[in-house]
Amino acid sequence: MGLQPTNTLGRRKRLPLVFAAESPYVGRTVVMAISEPEFRKLLFATPAVEAVNTLMDFWSARSSPSESHLRLTRPEYVATLVVRYRDGVRRGGHRELLATLGGGAIPDTIGALDAIELPQARRILVDACGVFPGAHVPIRPDEVELFFEDCFQSVFAYLLELDTKLNAVAVEERILGYLQANVTEVLRAERGHAS
Repeated sequence: MGLQPTNTLGRRKRLPLVFAAESPYVGRTVVMAISEPEFRKLLFATPAVEAVNTLMDFWSARSSPSESHLRLTRPEYVATLVVRYRDGVRRGGHRELLATLGGGAIPDTIGALDAIELPQARRILVDACGVFPGAHVPIRPDEVELFFEDCFQSVFAYLLELDTKLNAVAVEERILGYLQANVTEVLRAERGHAS
């Protein structure tokens, strides 16, 4: 039956996708395909939350953490960074997100928030980084965790306030608009376009 995308409850998603066979090669890469009409419908006639979630399903099947920009096009990478930031904060707040990732992803994430024109979310991330000495988040996650072990409760209260502010920012509409403006670079491989 192959790999099937599932929702958070583990139920199979019903997506307008055609799944290719699993690769016999090491790593078992899954290649997903979408017709041009279905792609246009997804990008231009689907509610933003659903469209972004579906696009993330496509990208997660193709992405590779060891490759530059996760093996995504620039617009796909930018959108992925914004979603990962927002979702990471929703799951565990800025404290957990920064302690898990370290500071290495911060510059690219700030750049992504700028590209998608989310100044409020950018300000929140910059403010969260501001709790560190010199507003510099250590690259290594264990160093971030050490910093948090010595923090005052007021720092955690401030980060919680920033978590709440970020959760109030609707990012999907901006992400979808950005992807629509960069339509030629979205799902190129899945639509059968050369990379």
